[in-house]
Formats: sequence, structure tokens, C-alpha cells
Amino acid sequence: MDHLNSLTKELESGKPSAKIQKIIFDIIFQHVQDMAFVMKVEKGPHFRYLFVNESGMWKANLTIDAIGKTLLEALPDGFANNLQNEYEELLKRRKIVMFEDQFYFDDGKIIYGETILTPVFNENNMISYVVAVTRDITEWSIEKNRIIESEQRYRSIINNNLDAIFTISPEGKILEANPASSLLTGYSEKQISNRSIYDLINDHDLEKFKALLEKTYSGYALESLDCKIIHRKGHRLIVHIKTVPIVIYEEIKGVYVIFKDLSEQAKNMEMIKFMAFHDQLTGLLNRRAMLEHLNVHIYSLSKKIQEFALISIDLDRFKYLNDTLGHLAGDEILKRVAERLLQFQNEKC
Repeated sequence: MDHLNSLTKELESGKPSAKIQKIIFDIIFQHVQDMAFVMKVEKGPHFRYLFVNESGMWKANLTIDAIGKTLLEALPDGFANNLQNEYEELLKRRKIVMFEDQFYFDDGKIIYGETILTPVFNENNMISYVVAVTRDITEWSIEKNRIIESEQRYRSIINNNLDAIFTISPEGKILEANPASSLLTGYSEKQISNRSIYDLINDHDLEKFKALLEKTYSGYALESLDCKIIHRKGHRLIVHIKTVPIVIYEEIKGVYVIFKDLSEQAKNMEMIKFMAFHDQLTGLLNRRAMLEHLNVHIYSLSKKIQEFALISIDLDRFKYLNDTLGHLAGDEILKRVAERLLQFQNEKC
């Protein structure tokens, strides 16, 4: 502990008061598990190492040769300049300074430190010494960065998702919603916050939706098709719903409700269904639709006691008109006939 002896001699030569000595040694030995440094303040300003405890030597990668050297002499340039700025800030503020820094080793290892610089004043109210105590916060910093990265990954998935995602409380209150939810519902983020998720559900589907949530709160991720929600402007949207329980410390704290807009697909399905059962030229029901209806009337028990008629209509000389006037004229004739037939259509025909 030669460097401790040199510190004692320095204190004796400078003839500091007993109070100053007590402050310095109290700070050092109350933080023996942390890195502790005592720096002498010199004109320049320069900050010269008077004492470094064993933890400081090892974790800061210093040797005993650092004692008596200034920051700029003992440390690599980049790191030394950063520390020099923090120490100079202490002289300006004349009070305790706290900051975080990093120690880089040749093998690529990084140690994160939280440093407290404490000024020690002499009888003339000038800062003669600085006591630096650095706590190794590497594990805490790595964990904090891991949590930040995890949060950012989560945010990226939620905020950039094309589906509307709502975070709701057990009571059904919307706690949070992603940007896609505003596009789907027509409500702004501010308007939708703290609303009840049930306000968005069509009355006809409300009980089914409540049952879905109730089962999700039992710990099951579920999904449901053909549920309608109400847009801010009043029209209905068909959505595919997924519900996922939010589990924190093995306790369900809420539910993610995910709405996938199926309105466009529903329109396409309706169009495909219409085209499958209707003639594309006239819009009348086609042969396939006729067979479907015919089977219903023949095999349905409720219709067996009712009589029905099937009428076949032929257009005289249509082939001759189609061949002589052309197919466009023939198509026009078929459209006009279809219009005439639609005038006789009712619930029984």
C-alpha cells in the first residue's frame, strides 16, 4: 500500500485539517467494493492521482505507476479527455457531479461505471482534492439495454403492424392502440384511449365477443371470424378477431385484441358468389342457381306440401338475329328480355 502512504504524506505536507482527512478516508472506505480515486487539483487545471484502491486498479486497468500522474498522462487520450471534462465541470459547479462512463479493454471487454465526483475544499474554500467513487454497473446497464431493445422490438411489431391492435384492461377499457387502429376505426389515438372496446362491437356480435374475451382471460389465445365493428362514421366493417392474454409474472393483466379488416375480402367474396350464380351479361340467376333452388324445393321437408312450376322460355329466331345482326346486337336483345322478365319477379318467382 505504498500509494496509500504517499497519499498520507501528501495530506501531511499540505497540512489539511482533520476534517478534510476524515472526509476523504470516510468516502474511500465506505465504498471499498467500488473503485475509489483521490485526485489532487493543480493549476491548469490538472488532476493528479494520489490514491487508487485495489478495485480501482483492477477494474480501470491501472498500475501502481499511475500514482503521481495526471489523468491525461495515465489514461488513453479519448477516455482521459472525457474524464477531464467531467472534473472541470466539477470545478465550475463546485458541488458533487454524477455521470456514467465506460471502460474499454484491449480484449474487447466493456465495463460500465457510475461515477460520483466529490469536491474537498480547503480552509480558503478552494477545491484542493476530488474524491471519485465509481460503481460497476455493467450487469445493470446490460440488463437495462436488453430491456430497452426488447421494448423497441415490441414497439416495432405493434406500431408497424397493418392490423389494429388494442391493449385492453380486464374491464374492457382501451389502454393503448396502435396507429392501424385509428385507420380502421376512424378514431384518433386520443379519441380511442380509455373508451370501452365494447363500444366498437356491433350489437349483434357483442355477446359472442364478450364470451371470446372471457375465455381469453382464462389464459387462451383465441380467434373469431365474421364479427362486425362500428366505424366512427357509423358503417359496419367485417373483421377477423384474435385475442391474446397479457401475462405478467404468471398473472393475466389484460388482453391484446387484434382486428384484421376483412371488408375488402368480404366484398370480393360477395362478388365471386354473385358471379357464380348469375349470368354476367344479364344479371339473371344462371343454370347453377336454378339447380340449387330446384334441389331446395324438391328435397326440403317444409316445401314438400307446396306445389311449384318450372317454366322454360325460348326466344324465337334468336339464332337468326344473332347471326345476321351480330353478337353485340344479340347481347342487347338478351339484356332487354332480362329487363322484361325482372318486371315479373317477386318473392314467389
